[in-house]
Amino acid sequence: MTYEINGLERLNRPGQLILANHPTLVDIVFLLSRIPYASCIVKSELFHNPCMKGSIVNAGYISNGDPEQMINSCVDYLKSGGIMIIFPESTRTVPGVEYSFQRGAATIALLANAVVTPVTLHCSPSTLTKAEKWYQIPSRRFHLSMTVGEDIVLDDFRAIEPKSIAVRRFNNYLQNYFIQQRSIHE
Repeated sequence: MTYEINGLERLNRPGQLILANHPTLVDIVFLLSRIPYASCIVKSELFHNPCMKGSIVNAGYISNGDPEQMINSCVDYLKSGGIMIIFPESTRTVPGVEYSFQRGAATIALLANAVVTPVTLHCSPSTLTKAEKWYQIPSRRFHLSMTVGEDIVLDDFRAIEPKSIAVRRFNNYLQNYFIQQRSIHE
């Protein structure tokens, strides 16, 4: 593979919530290699996998098993100065299908009043997506680009009442942001 990173200097700040699209299996590895002390949300099934459990628990990753506990754990972690990486879709993007963001990332951002930094990832040619088997290798090496966007100011969203509407509007804003970014890269 080859790669490029734009805006790396905007990462690794205490209390930072990094929200990223999720085009390929390797993007989380790539992000964690650049943000070594970050935590993330992991499928609850992996906490029961004998090969994965030890590493996941020792890394301090957060289970998605209980949504309320997950949100509280993420908010507490961010408020204590931790850095989190969250994929608002909660799963890898299916190529050619519109984004469908879950509201968890928006809820966490607003409750923690976190520094929210969007990261756009693009992989070409496409590989290790939900539309391909892991062993389907592209005919040429792939290129992964990572663009760190400017922080998103939460003040306008935090002023909205009730909070459920604020979460929905922020989630919609995030989804539109990443749709716009995807159109730029494609």
